[in-house]
Amino acid sequence: MSRKLFLLAMVVSSCLILLPALLVRGCDWGLTPSLPNASELVPAIPIVVYIEEELVTMDLEDYVKGVVKAEMPVSFHLEALKAQAVAARTYAVLRMRAFGGSGCEHHPGADITADAQRAQAFASGAPADWGRQTYHYSALVEQAVRETDGLIVTYDDYPIDAVYHSTCGGHTEAAGDVWQQAVPYLLSVECGHCSHSRYYRTNYTLTWEEAARLLQVAGASPGSEIFRIDKTSASGRAHTISTERETWRGLDFRTRLGLPSTHFNHEVCPDVILFQCQGWGHGVGMCQYGADGLARSGRSFLDILSHYYPGTRVRPIFHE
Repeated sequence: MSRKLFLLAMVVSSCLILLPALLVRGCDWGLTPSLPNASELVPAIPIVVYIEEELVTMDLEDYVKGVVKAEMPVSFHLEALKAQAVAARTYAVLRMRAFGGSGCEHHPGADITADAQRAQAFASGAPADWGRQTYHYSALVEQAVRETDGLIVTYDDYPIDAVYHSTCGGHTEAAGDVWQQAVPYLLSVECGHCSHSRYYRTNYTLTWEEAARLLQVAGASPGSEIFRIDKTSASGRAHTISTERETWRGLDFRTRLGLPSTHFNHEVCPDVILFQCQGWGHGVGMCQYGADGLARSGRSFLDILSHYYPGTRVRPIFHE
C-alpha cells in the first residue's frame, strides 16, 4: 500500500469507526515535538483479539496493558516498560484492519491473536508469579501504558513491524539474516546492555542420538560431527548449517533442536553434543533485557526505541 493510501485508510477508519469516541473525548491530537504524550487526546480504539477460541473486542490500550504484563518482566525499569508498551502497540496497529492491516490470517474476524507463537502474548489478569506485588506491578503497567498512550514507532510515516526478543547476547540480528527479507529499521545493532539476563550465556546438552534423530541423519558413527556451520551472520549467529543430506536455515535448525538462539558454539563428545549459547530468541528488533539495561543507565524509552529500531520516529497514531 502506498503512503497516500495508508494515510487515507487511517483517516477513513478514524472517521467511520472511531467517531463515537471522538465525540466523547474530543479531536485535538496536536502534540509538541518535545512532549510526545497523548494520554488525554487519543480516542478509544477498538481491537479484536482472538483469545482462547473467542473473538474479544477491547480498547487498544487495555490490550497493550495485557501484552506488557505477558511479554516483559514487570520488575524492569519503568522506561523499559514504556518502550515495551510502544512496541506492543505498534505491532498491533500495523496489523489492525481499521488502519489498513491484514488482520489475523489464522483467525478471520480478528485483528490479532493472543498466541505468543504467532503474535504477542497477552495476559487478561495478573500473572500468578506477581504474588504480593500485584498492586505495585499493576500500577507500573498502568503508568507505562498511560504515559505512552497512543504512541507508535514509524518509519517513513508507516507503523513499523516492531518485533522484539528476550536477550540478544551482545548484538541484535538483522531481519534479512533470519527471515530472508531485509528491513531498513531491523538491522544488527550493538547492545551490550543485556548481560544481567539469565539467558545471556547458557549451556545446552543433547545426546548424540537425539541430535541425529532430530536432524534426520542416518548412518553416521556415534560421536562423529553430524552437522557443520557453513555461514554465520554479521552478529555471529549461525546462518546456514549443513548435514549429510540437507542445508538448514539457522532459525529452522534452532527450532528443530530446541536451542535458545542461533548464536552458539558446540562441541561433539562421544555421547553428547554440548552447546554454548548466547541470548534467547530470534535476536531481531528490541532486546528486552537490553532495554532494561539501557533504562537503568539513564536512557529514556525514546532512546531505547531509536537504538533498536534505527531510523525510526515515535509518533502519535493520529498525526498531521
